[in-house]
Amino acid sequence: MKNVIFSMLFVAFSNAVLAQQDQRFTLFNYNYAIINPAAVGSKEKLSFVALHRQQWVDYGQGAPYTSTISLDMPVFKLRSAIGLVLGSDNHGILQNNSVGFSYAVIAHTSDYGRLSLGANVAVNQNRVNFDAIRTDPTNSNVGIDPNFNFGQNRTKYSPSAGFGFYYYDRVFKLGISMPVIHSYSYYGLGNAGIKTSHVYLTTGVNLILNEKISYNPRVLFKIAANAPLQAEIYNQFVFGKLACGFSLRTSESVSGIVSYTFHPQFNMSYAYDVVMLNKLRGTQYGSHEIGLNYVFQFPKYNEQQKVLRIKRKHECVDFDNPQKKKFFKEVEDIFYDRN
Repeated sequence: MKNVIFSMLFVAFSNAVLAQQDQRFTLFNYNYAIINPAAVGSKEKLSFVALHRQQWVDYGQGAPYTSTISLDMPVFKLRSAIGLVLGSDNHGILQNNSVGFSYAVIAHTSDYGRLSLGANVAVNQNRVNFDAIRTDPTNSNVGIDPNFNFGQNRTKYSPSAGFGFYYYDRVFKLGISMPVIHSYSYYGLGNAGIKTSHVYLTTGVNLILNEKISYNPRVLFKIAANAPLQAEIYNQFVFGKLACGFSLRTSESVSGIVSYTFHPQFNMSYAYDVVMLNKLRGTQYGSHEIGLNYVFQFPKYNEQQKVLRIKRKHECVDFDNPQKKKFFKEVEDIFYDRN
């Protein structure tokens, strides 16, 4: 019965659940490119990121789960970047698979500062598995109900396009994006299941508390028509290779986050969400999320990095002698600073 109710809500009232239309990740800080095409190339290396989110554990069959894989890289000679994003989003009887390509033009505002303008195009496969609905032991009601397409599955392909702006340097980040700028129907069934545009605003800073601890807060605002404004307040403390913190998603959940950099090229992160701020609390055991980040080293990119490092000196206060300044060792911390 729970699966029937869950499925009917997503099909019949999909206009009212706009907050779950786009892929969502607590670990968005590790891959802005999935929500902002202007963020491709911001790590200044060929970067691979995989994220998987298993939502509402123990809720039962039909609970949402989302996966995404992305590759992006800078094109130094053109002062631009390209990216590829593959995504799969599943909730209830609905499934969305997408393939997207992003391109960004990057202006160098200073040795560290970058102002990027990006655009993306994607193809979305939207599928409704009506035969998974169970209304009675024989499922005979689905076969005669036009609201469930007479029990026949429906697949539709829809193109989409979006754009974004992103400014980033060693201390400050600010981005605004609209990954989908036009609405379209998920299922081709009249007004049911309309995909609407979402606007994302992201900002954050990198703060050095002392020589061993950094604090990297981030804020993500989500804006969608006919849905309340939602904010994610992400707090991360970095202790060398280890990072941990917590996140608050308004009107929904609180999350614990831990991340570890095993190698300068490889990082793994994990988040656990507990729903505490809406009516779903107590009906499931939270959500799990895992992220893998890897950057590739190429001789050509290393040469470009050397040119950049010659110009870059990260000047910081000497905490042992506040009147004196010193240059900390160059740390191209791609996982905690560059995103």
